[in-house]
Amino acid sequence: MGASTSVVCGNLESIVYARLEPRADLYQELRRVCKENGIKTGVVLTITGGLESARLQLLTTSQVKTGTPEIVELTGPFEVSGHGLIGQFRQGDSGGIFQGEEAGSPYLHVHLTLTVGSGQAVKTYCGHLVEGCIVRSHHAISHFTVVLAKASGVQLDLVADRKAARPGYSDGLRYHELTATAG
Repeated sequence: MGASTSVVCGNLESIVYARLEPRADLYQELRRVCKENGIKTGVVLTITGGLESARLQLLTTSQVKTGTPEIVELTGPFEVSGHGLIGQFRQGDSGGIFQGEEAGSPYLHVHLTLTVGSGQAVKTYCGHLVEGCIVRSHHAISHFTVVLAKASGVQLDLVADRKAARPGYSDGLRYHELTATAG
């Protein structure tokens, strides 16, 4: 018998808009905005703007077999949109691309879609946001905007199940743990 679906209800407490500066790293800026605004669990409602360059983690058949993520590095310019989840790392050093993260620090699970080219040469990429996505702007004041929502009454943690280690996943498999909280 399979695992049951975990459901926890919460509330959206506040909405945070942030305009990112040219040449900023999107991943690092999202983490900074979360820390500065006390967002421990929430939602990335939208990411809208342009990037000079991008790094994405793609799910590939080799990753499924080996556990090693494929990171692609792309040169733009790109138009970008994205959405995702905000939580916290339950433990430090959760392995893989999360090696070195501290327990309690912001965890982002963001899917980013990039489009480049024109006419018949348009290409679209979709993957997980990682460090190295650099904001593009021709103006000193960027139009790159993210909108985040802070949640209350629920906590989302990334958990590394160290007992579930297997080839390619020496740090264990990772999953989202949902917990009801006061508030």
